[in-house]
Amino acid sequence: MSHITVEIGKKIVAFREQKGLTQTALGQKAGLTQPAICQIEKGKRHQIHPQHLERIASVLGVSLFVLLGQDADNELDRINNLSVPLRRLLRRLASLPLKEQEKLEEIIIKILDLP
Repeated sequence: MSHITVEIGKKIVAFREQKGLTQTALGQKAGLTQPAICQIEKGKRHQIHPQHLERIASVLGVSLFVLLGQDADNELDRINNLSVPLRRLLRRLASLPLKEQEKLEEIIIKILDLP
């Protein structure tokens, strides 16, 4: 378990309980199973697909930045500091279907893990 996934899990629990949702209800609304929600909340998932976090955040009525504990302005500054071609590429990638995004994510992770 990483510290980050544990902290994200704690925030999900807090927001879920604030909304009066069970793990099952959150899972159904976010398109995930109750066991998946349980693992995420306990920080036991080593990798969480960004789309899953986005859907969870949406159901909970919070921004992804809040769920991740990041300052939205700081994150936007980082994005704006990317090169124009890279920002265009990210916009194009975001418009792809979820399955295609997940395939590309796996490929990029493998490339970045190369020595």
